[in-house]
Amino acid sequence: MQQAATILEPLPVITGIGGLWLVRRPVVYDLGRKNSGLRITIPENYSSDLASIHWLLRPMLPRRGLFDAPALVHDWLYNTHLVSRAVADGIFLEAMTVCQVPRWQALGMFWAVRVFGGKAYKRGPDALRERAPEWAAQIFDEPALNGREKEAL
Repeated sequence: MQQAATILEPLPVITGIGGLWLVRRPVVYDLGRKNSGLRITIPENYSSDLASIHWLLRPMLPRRGLFDAPALVHDWLYNTHLVSRAVADGIFLEAMTVCQVPRWQALGMFWAVRVFGGKAYKRGPDALRERAPEWAAQIFDEPALNGREKEAL
């Protein structure tokens, strides 16, 4: 098993299908401070669009930047519902601070997810079930579908 990357290291991602980025080794984020005991781990092969930025805002907020790792953590929390939406958004802001995203940019992105992220949070578990039913089964305590059951659907 490969050693996990922290959010302060370059993200171990590659471009995937449909604008998604595929995590090539686990990524960890320690809440509050390093070794706090409160750790979020994004598993290898998880896919994310990183930061979803509306095309009108892209001149001010590019699709990739210092906020990539915080966006990955945020997507994982939205997909898994491990915490409430408000807590996920707060962790996103904290992680952007840790990654030294300029304050104006971090606050803009934070308020964007607070105002417009409700639909994405609600859809999160369904999106994870579609992309990775085996993870969803573990996270949501559901039986994973085997090949024959999938064909029957």
